[in-house]
Amino acid sequence: MNSNQNLAQYVEQYADWFLDAQLLQKNQYSNNLYPYDHLFSPIKLNQTNVKNRIMFNSLPNFNMAEQSGRPTEALSAFYAERAKGGVGLIATGAVPVTGKLDPTVIDSCGRSVFPQIIDTISVLSGWTELTETCHVFSAKIFLTLSAGPGLTGTLRVDSDKVKQFFLFAKRPISPSGGKSYTQNLNTRRLSEYKLRQIIANFAQAAELAKEVNFDGILIEGGRGELIAQMSDPVINRRKLGSFSHNQTFALEIIRRIRRITGSDYPIIYSLDLDPGNLPLDFLKNLIQAGVDGFVIRPGNYVYKWLSQGARTLPPGYSLNLADQIKHYFLTENLLGSNGEPVPIIASGKLDFPDLAEEALISGQADMICLEDALLADPEWAKKVYCNSIDLIRPVVRAESDYQQKISCSVNPRIGQEHKYKDKVIQVGSPRKIAIVGAGLAGIECAIAAHSKGHEIWLFEQTGKIGGKLNKTLTPSFRIDIANYLSWQQKRVANLVENSSSFNLVLNTIATMSMLDERNFDVIVVASGGKSKPFEQTDIEMIDVLDLDFSSMTDKTEGTLLEQLNIVEKNKIVIYGEHPMALDIAYNLVYAYDKQVSLLFEGEEQITLLQNLESQHLLYFLKRKKVDIYYNVILSQLDKEQISFQSTAGRYALPYDFLFKATGLEADPELYNLLYKYKISPSVYHIGDCAKPGSHADNIKAGYRLGINL
Repeated sequence: MNSNQNLAQYVEQYADWFLDAQLLQKNQYSNNLYPYDHLFSPIKLNQTNVKNRIMFNSLPNFNMAEQSGRPTEALSAFYAERAKGGVGLIATGAVPVTGKLDPTVIDSCGRSVFPQIIDTISVLSGWTELTETCHVFSAKIFLTLSAGPGLTGTLRVDSDKVKQFFLFAKRPISPSGGKSYTQNLNTRRLSEYKLRQIIANFAQAAELAKEVNFDGILIEGGRGELIAQMSDPVINRRKLGSFSHNQTFALEIIRRIRRITGSDYPIIYSLDLDPGNLPLDFLKNLIQAGVDGFVIRPGNYVYKWLSQGARTLPPGYSLNLADQIKHYFLTENLLGSNGEPVPIIASGKLDFPDLAEEALISGQADMICLEDALLADPEWAKKVYCNSIDLIRPVVRAESDYQQKISCSVNPRIGQEHKYKDKVIQVGSPRKIAIVGAGLAGIECAIAAHSKGHEIWLFEQTGKIGGKLNKTLTPSFRIDIANYLSWQQKRVANLVENSSSFNLVLNTIATMSMLDERNFDVIVVASGGKSKPFEQTDIEMIDVLDLDFSSMTDKTEGTLLEQLNIVEKNKIVIYGEHPMALDIAYNLVYAYDKQVSLLFEGEEQITLLQNLESQHLLYFLKRKKVDIYYNVILSQLDKEQISFQSTAGRYALPYDFLFKATGLEADPELYNLLYKYKISPSVYHIGDCAKPGSHADNIKAGYRLGINL
């Protein structure tokens, strides 16, 4: 059985985990184990003492450097805020050391799109400033070094033009040639000379890291990047030469770095592992070569949603894997260079304090690696330390790769910490501001504007805040959204109770005449979008955006079907490509064993694989052999059958119930009227009513308008 087959068997446990009440309970921010003595106990990595067991492992810092590769002020502020927030150890985003060997980590003019540390001495002062800032807050910081994305890299030119006109142009690099994983391009097989050059670059980078006061280095040997590819015998098909053995490249990197930095300098290695086929001898050889600790994740590039942590996975999903590795190290009596057991740093949805503490108490892990939790809330560690668990901003989704900047759907300041400070300067002349709509954009705008001293009137036509978040709480695997909505509700309620200048008005339609009578200095319309029209209005169907089960107290089996009146229905079609389509389909298939067909109007790569959660849900829907059609063009729809053309051909599907998931369109009507008749000196519209967008788009738009009012 090959690695992917083993891994496929292992991940089956992640299909219906949300039906387990005990696992759902762990997906909560509770404080039963305060004061978290294990989480806040020190740990020694080689000869470096770290004040607590909390590590921030940053995602790649794409476009957070000057063209030379020198870290920007934004990058320094990004890490400084997390150091100030109480984290013990920070590992930077991966810094590629391939230089100009890899055209996917530079732009078409040869300029760096990532921070760099080799090739130019001018970058060193930027790194020195960054490390000094983190040290001020008693945090240790490691530089993460990478050999680049390899087969997963994207060449930033038109691939067709490369084929036609640039036959000798540089192409993405790889262990053994073959097609790029991201583009229709042949890759370049790295020669032995080039591989040795990369190894030398690692040693040079490590030496410079020590010079600019990094406390250690982390080698990125996972995430499907080049080192992981060289370490995979399925991808590394070299038959001759020094690097034909799949372990050689990684081991030579560690040995060369160890010779340069000496025995006391910490080296941590990050990698993805197949739990059903663990490369235990590789881990043993890495320790003997000089590795002082491991950050481990289950998965590989094929299971990117697993190795990079889809938020639809169960809490602490990698702890059993960490426990296996620790047991092996104990059995083999494997010790680090300091004579102590080699620490295992577990990652994977461990942002719930009680769960993290339990993992340390039980010995499943020695440190807790947080990525998205510290993107969402840089003060996670400080809030846990002070028992302010209820103030933690919950994670919904955070993601970055070699194509985009770090993003976090609930943190509007992400990557802009240098511009939007955590302490807001009060305005000299407060204004009276009306915000119409208490959805994602409206709430953030209201709170940000209030923090500057303005008088806020937040109007909501329904009886609760949250907007479209209330539409996504039916499936329990979206409990992260429930956590976030609950946090926002408490946040707003606290402001209403304790500030006379923050007013929440529920169950009220903010009409033009009412807004005119109250003489607002500023009006912000954040009333949301409207459902896209559908031609066949005479056919019975439910729009997924009309579903709202956030107030359901009875969530027993069958309740959802009874509410929808589809208990007896079994041939269900979901038409449209709104993200809710996947959620509803997954819930119907795994919680209620319904027969579902998904009809998407767009292409798979564009509309569905844009985030890790979609990849996770699609993987298991396909395992259930759910029919999924792409590029659907509707031909005919009647009460019992839907006819359409798709990428795979023409079809006519019988159905007994239809969901519409065609999404939203802008609804600027109120804004246009307010602006036309000059109801207020300043009128703005944000969020879905201006342009339908993601959670992150709406939260960011609301915050950035509010903080600038």
